[in-house]
Amino acid sequence: LVTENGPWKKSTIDLYEQVDPDTDKPVYVTRADYLNIDDILPVINKLYPDYYFLDNKSLKLHGSLKNSLVVYDPENTRIVHFDTDMDDVKIEFDNDLVTSNTGLHLSGNLEQGLIVVDSPLMSIRVPKRMEHEIKLFETTGDIRWQQDTDNLTFETGLVESHTPQFHTMARGKVVFDSTNERPYTVMRIRADDINVSDIAHYMPTALPEHAKSWIRQALVSGEIPSLDIIQRGYLDEFPYRDNSGQFKMQATVKNAELDFSPHWMPVKDLDTEIEINNTQLTAHAMSGKIHNAELKNVNARIDDLTAHDIMLDINGDAYGNTQDAGFIIKNSPLSESELLSRVNANDFNGDLALELKLDIPLHEAHP
Repeated sequence: LVTENGPWKKSTIDLYEQVDPDTDKPVYVTRADYLNIDDILPVINKLYPDYYFLDNKSLKLHGSLKNSLVVYDPENTRIVHFDTDMDDVKIEFDNDLVTSNTGLHLSGNLEQGLIVVDSPLMSIRVPKRMEHEIKLFETTGDIRWQQDTDNLTFETGLVESHTPQFHTMARGKVVFDSTNERPYTVMRIRADDINVSDIAHYMPTALPEHAKSWIRQALVSGEIPSLDIIQRGYLDEFPYRDNSGQFKMQATVKNAELDFSPHWMPVKDLDTEIEINNTQLTAHAMSGKIHNAELKNVNARIDDLTAHDIMLDINGDAYGNTQDAGFIIKNSPLSESELLSRVNANDFNGDLALELKLDIPLHEAHP
C-alpha cells in the first residue's frame, strides 16, 4: 500500500467478516500491525468527517499502531470497538503542548474509551507556558475519554511518574469544547522530595524575567518534602490575574537557605510553609536564622509576582544578642538608619528581642 506519506513497508493487515454473537449480524473485523497513525487518520476522517478529535486542526497525533483490532458494523456504518497498542506517540496541540516518546494502549469506540499509559520515558514541551522540557520516567496510569455533541473530555485516574529530581502523582480533566479552540483543564498534582534549587527549572514563562532571575538567585538550597498544585481554567489565561481561573501551590520547605537580596544576609535553616495563589505568594516560617539570630513566627508576602516592582513584606520576631544585631545592622540597609547606627556605635552587650516589620524591594535585588 502506498499513501501520500509513502509506502507502508512493514504493515500487515487482515480483513474478514464474522457474525457478532450478541446481535447475530455480520461485522467486519480488521487486525493489523505497524500502521502509521498519519496514514490512518485521513481514512477515519473520511468515515467520520464531523468527529471533533479528527476535525480539530490544532490537535495532531503521530506514531505507530501495533496489535490493532477494529470491529466495524456495516449496517450502522460505525466502529463498534477498537483495541490497539501505540508506540512512539507524539501529541501536539496548537504548537504549544507537545508530548513525545509515549507508549499507550487504547480500547473503546469513537464515543468513549480507555487509554492505559505505560511509558518508560515521556518528554513534555510547553514552550508558551514552561521554559524547559520536562522528562518523565516510568509514567503509568489510566485516562478515560468521552465524546458527545459539543465536548471531547479526557479524565485521568491516578497517574504516577518521576523526573530525575522528584516523584509526582496527578489527577485531572481536559475538556475540548467544539465552540472554543482552547482546552479547559482541571489538574491536581503532588510532588515529593524536591530539592529547592530545582524549582527554578520548572518556572512558567508568564513570570517576568526579573522575577525568574530573583527566584534563580534566591533559592539556594533546602528540601521540599511535599508540594501540591491545583489548577483550574484555560492555560493561556495563566496566571489568572483577573481571577478567571485558579492556580494554587502549597509547599512545605525544610532546612532551606534563601538569598533574597544582595543587600541582606541570607536566611538559613529555614522551615516554612509557602502558598502561591494565582499571583500572590505568602509564607509562614516557623524557624530560621539570619547570621546567629533566631527567627520565629515570620510571615512574608509578595502581593503580585508578575509586578514590575516586586515588594517583599516581612513581619515576625528575631532573637539573639546585641553583637548579632549589630552585625546584621552593619551588613544590611538598616545601617542607613541614623538611630540604629548610633545604637550600634555603643558597646551594648546582652540578649535582644526584635519585632520585625520590613518592606524589601526585590526588583533591584538581582539585576
